[in-house]
Amino acid sequence: MSHIILHSKSFWFVHNPKVGGSSLRTQIGKLDETGRKFFHVSEDHPVLGPIFMGHVPLDAMRTYFAEDFDRIKGYETFAMVRDPMDRFRSAYAQRSKQFTDERMRDQDTARRQAGIEEVLCYLETRPTVFKEDFCHFQPQADYVELDGQRFIKHLYRLEEIEAAMQDISAQIGVTLEPVQKNKSFGISQSTAPELHSDALQSFVEDYYARDYEIYRALSTHPALAGAETV
Repeated sequence: MSHIILHSKSFWFVHNPKVGGSSLRTQIGKLDETGRKFFHVSEDHPVLGPIFMGHVPLDAMRTYFAEDFDRIKGYETFAMVRDPMDRFRSAYAQRSKQFTDERMRDQDTARRQAGIEEVLCYLETRPTVFKEDFCHFQPQADYVELDGQRFIKHLYRLEEIEAAMQDISAQIGVTLEPVQKNKSFGISQSTAPELHSDALQSFVEDYYARDYEIYRALSTHPALAGAETV
């Protein structure tokens, strides 16, 4: 839930929402050297409106936080990506918990379907920076690429979080403990069939097409997980 930046280590963990950021924040968040500027806090930005600073995508950081971006853009960058459909379900559950009056698990079929439609209607407006109550749905490519080119040097699937933790440990010189892999809030088809519909799957595949390409292109071999692109 936070971008974590260590100037003394030339290190920048770029937080892609709903992809393991909380696990890292728990262990190394206290080492952040920005005064927690890009942590999980809401800010009413004069141009962007209400945003979560911990979810600022790369292009917005370059445009609206240029002084910070110019300082850290040459750092060793780390990030993780997740299966887009799995991430969408997790994002829906997070939004229900954080921004509505009813958690996903307590919603009936009609309420869940209405909540999904609300999300899809917002996504179809194609915002550049998602407002705070939809921030977990910002495309993953926005945290991985700039101007259509890969920006992140060390990129991992969520399934490879152990390899990511090992490489981050080596970069910053701090031993990180193994973490439990992120879950989708127990969102099974029997629990929430609306989040497993063919129509929703089709929408997600289309809307997050680039995210699927990035995710599928990454090797699942631990030795290659963090390899840079050329």
